Amino acid sequence: KKQQEQAVVQSASFQDFNLKPEIMQAITDNGFERPSDVQSTAIPYCLERRDVRVQAKSGKGKTCVFVLSILNMIELSPEVDIQCLVICNSHEMSGQIKSEFERFGKHLQNFKVLNLPGKVPIQNQIAELKLKKAAVCVGTVGRVADLVRRGELDLTKLQFFVVDEVDQIFMAESNKPQLKDILDKKPDCQTMIFSATYPEEAKEATSKILKEGFREVAVDDNQLILHGLVQHYLELTEPTKLEAIIDLLKLKFTQAVVFVKNYDRATTLVDYLTQNGIECKSFIGKMKSQDRDDLYKSFKRKDVRVIVCTDIFQRGVDFEGVNLVVHFDMPDKCDAYLHRSGRAGRFETNGLVVSFINGEGDQKVLQEIQDRFVIKIEKIEKVDEINVQRAFLAK
Repeated sequence: KKQQEQAVVQSASFQDFNLKPEIMQAITDNGFERPSDVQSTAIPYCLERRDVRVQAKSGKGKTCVFVLSILNMIELSPEVDIQCLVICNSHEMSGQIKSEFERFGKHLQNFKVLNLPGKVPIQNQIAELKLKKAAVCVGTVGRVADLVRRGELDLTKLQFFVVDEVDQIFMAESNKPQLKDILDKKPDCQTMIFSATYPEEAKEATSKILKEGFREVAVDDNQLILHGLVQHYLELTEPTKLEAIIDLLKLKFTQAVVFVKNYDRATTLVDYLTQNGIECKSFIGKMKSQDRDDLYKSFKRKDVRVIVCTDIFQRGVDFEGVNLVVHFDMPDKCDAYLHRSGRAGRFETNGLVVSFINGEGDQKVLQEIQDRFVIKIEKIEKVDEINVQRAFLAK
């Protein structure tokens, strides 16, 4: 039977982890002073080479747990083999994780990381794998599985295996054969899995790939909604939703993400907002890979202020400028509310989350959210009741 323990959050400084000087320099370069709760708890277990299953709310630095740990443990040389494989669920997240490895590994000699997302030519990636000796590979599940099946991604020397946003990956039926292809080729190595939520099915599935004695780190498990978020809801009809969104997007926020339930709703809302003088862009699954990359970078640079999107945008994507999230269409499940709302209030900043409630279905989800996360989402009658200073003032 696997031994698990609920980790106790301990205060620490980055110096306590005894990281390589090159990594400490990069941490200093990026202005980080103290680790977050999940970092101070989970990093020591990772550095002990234990398997870990980590749960913490969005924006609390889960990615840095495995990035810093792996950078400290890998062996670097000009002819290095692939020692670490990170799999995730989206093109954007894959690129973001690669960027984090580069950000904190920039002072390490001979460190290279490869990005292997889907929706780009696989032959280019095969060429890169042959030419570029990388210690770390990051990729999406489908593309990594394809490269493994072709014999182009050699996992025989793998020491570290990471799954990010594991619930999304393990719950999708389409991923199961691809995961099997990867796991069948994965040698016995340290496994680290991360997510903000763990449905029971995901917990059962991940327990099978973690070694006996793995450590389970859960930070704020019962109150996962981010501290610092001001959360309100309005009861609206479809026509009054349009009036309310205009009023919200006239507030003095930095950047906003507006969630709708499907592609057609996204394009229709973008057209409506544009006609009413609000510049915005849509971020949807049907976009070409290059268009999504370009929009992602524009939003990161703050060239774009408002994004209208489907749930493809809800997970793991970090934009420090986002301090307003609008559920124009309510999600069907509590977990989706958590991941969507986590786009605001990242990096210890405040933020505003506003939900549009239309009908009994939305009311039911709203009540489930409040019950599960032990929070009170305050009802307002109109947008001008919002305390803008409290919502948008940085901590």
